[in-house]
Amino acid sequence: MSSQYRIDEPHLPNPFSLIMGEAAVEKRTPGFSAAASGFAAKFARDFLLYSGEGHLCTVAPTRSGKGVSAIVPNLSHYRGTTIVLDPKGENYDITARGRREMGHRVYKLDPFGAIDSTTDSVNPLDALRLPNADVETDAQTLAEAIVRGMTSSREPFWDHSGIGLLSAMLMVAATREEPNRNLGWAFDMLSSDDVVYNLAVLLDTQKETMPAQAYREIASFLQITDLTRSGILAVTQSYFKMLATTKVRRTIDTSTIDLADVIDGNPVTIYMILPSERINSHAGLLKVWLATFFKAVLARKSQPTHKTLFLLDEAGQLGGFPFLESLMTLAGGYGVWLWLIYQDLSQLQAAYPKTWKTMLNNCGVLQFFGVNNRQMATSWAECLDSSAAQILKLANDEQMLLLQKQGEVRCRRINYLHHPYFAGKCDPNRLFRNHRPGGPSMQP
Repeated sequence: MSSQYRIDEPHLPNPFSLIMGEAAVEKRTPGFSAAASGFAAKFARDFLLYSGEGHLCTVAPTRSGKGVSAIVPNLSHYRGTTIVLDPKGENYDITARGRREMGHRVYKLDPFGAIDSTTDSVNPLDALRLPNADVETDAQTLAEAIVRGMTSSREPFWDHSGIGLLSAMLMVAATREEPNRNLGWAFDMLSSDDVVYNLAVLLDTQKETMPAQAYREIASFLQITDLTRSGILAVTQSYFKMLATTKVRRTIDTSTIDLADVIDGNPVTIYMILPSERINSHAGLLKVWLATFFKAVLARKSQPTHKTLFLLDEAGQLGGFPFLESLMTLAGGYGVWLWLIYQDLSQLQAAYPKTWKTMLNNCGVLQFFGVNNRQMATSWAECLDSSAAQILKLANDEQMLLLQKQGEVRCRRINYLHHPYFAGKCDPNRLFRNHRPGGPSMQP
């Protein structure tokens, strides 16, 4: 880190922003540096350029400024492949034009029309045709992503059987030809007027092309009693009910997004947009999208020139997600940054009760601000040299950064709305059109 930003200083006077990017010219090893290339010299003191291997985690309450001081500045600057969880579509509104002007192809997965009536799409079964794919294993992973959070621990038989049947149908779907090679075909088969008859016909006519595990699972389902079979089918149907709607299926039945671009690290930006009122009910859809892109980056044979940034706002809405948990330990070797953004630390603890500390330990940067009670301050004090009392004294425009192998930095936060580096790069946020520039609470 440049001597301009000594970590033993109790307070850095200038506004300061953490930016993803390449290391400064004079710095040969990954880590932290004063911003150099890509910035006008007059702005260099305002940014800390991060190019390390570790992931990032930001924790700050809702409406505390995560968008203006962390998300938008990075979407307005970072040139690598970027995949964004953008719950309300605000970040698309503000940064999509700027990303295009960087030379990126910009996509939005927007099933409910938060931006407009159009949407892009990605077929999750495309990931099951990648060089690193194993159809039987990956279909099971995809099925578990769909059902995560909907299972019951009281009677696991029904869940195990339902997941087994769903994964079997996904295996079969993955081996079919267009236009039936998609999740919708599997959902339709399991929702047809006579499911048992149709599955029996499928076994008779597709045995030679069907994965062996799928054949065994479907055959086992057909051989059990009618009462048990109807119970398993009802459980299975409940898992995909939200994904089988017309609006959702138009984002997953076909692909306008080429996974090869994600694998190669080409200049693409993908915004995953779900309205706030849909996130809980459609968390499975978010996980299906993410699992598809995660599988793509794990198919890499070499790292791309620029790391792929997964910028996951409102990560707490995902709940527990084993694939993401695994990627926290694996992704460094595949040229990936995960930037997880939570409203409070308890969201991370609840989602990953056994591994949340390990996940934080895999982060090169911890960022927090907006601490407004002693419980939050005490939780962070366990990670820092600063006391809970000192943390509570952070001003409204201040942040604390814990930098791997460097220590902690207390500093003011940049607001892109008022910083000249971002002038002309960003568009208005449609949710705040009636606010005057410079007024309070303009952005999240």
